[in-house]
Amino acid sequence: MNHKRMSEILAPSVMVVAAAFLLSACQQSGGVPGNPESQVAATSGGQTGAAAGVHLVAYTPSSAYKPLSTCNLGMVNAATFGTHPVELKTGAVNTFKGWLFATNLDSPTYWLRFDGQRGDRYLQSPLKLDVERPDVTAVHADAPRVSGFAVTIPANALPPGQYHAYLAVTSGDTTYICDSGRHVDVNH
Repeated sequence: MNHKRMSEILAPSVMVVAAAFLLSACQQSGGVPGNPESQVAATSGGQTGAAAGVHLVAYTPSSAYKPLSTCNLGMVNAATFGTHPVELKTGAVNTFKGWLFATNLDSPTYWLRFDGQRGDRYLQSPLKLDVERPDVTAVHADAPRVSGFAVTIPANALPPGQYHAYLAVTSGDTTYICDSGRHVDVNH
């Protein structure tokens, strides 16, 4: 068989195999290749915490809430929150750590919230209390031992801007706000 005839037979076969390979890669459960939003959703897998990146979702703020004082949003990455905003880079993964407990609530859902300082953005990320905090139980006798969290926000999830960061708990129709006066400044 000559080379021309062999290439006429093999070329379509190679193209079919390549197309099948590419199609199967796009159908995997990890999301659509090249689509960062589907990659973030796929990596969260329903988990929150340091091991899983979670996505931010928009929410509509309410003027009706109840204060909650049993919390602390203490750190982001290696920086401890203080009186000045913590500066973050948009291309970096950021891990927020702290603790929170709310007793006697029916099926509470916990949130880390970011409110744009100009009132133009309201974003939140679910968080799961999954870190043991004996330091919290030493001060608060009614606190559960597992009252801590570490939430990893993917790179570029927070658009550039200044944000007020705080914790929220929803239970039924009630929202409880735990605000320690934390601020972040997200730069390019």
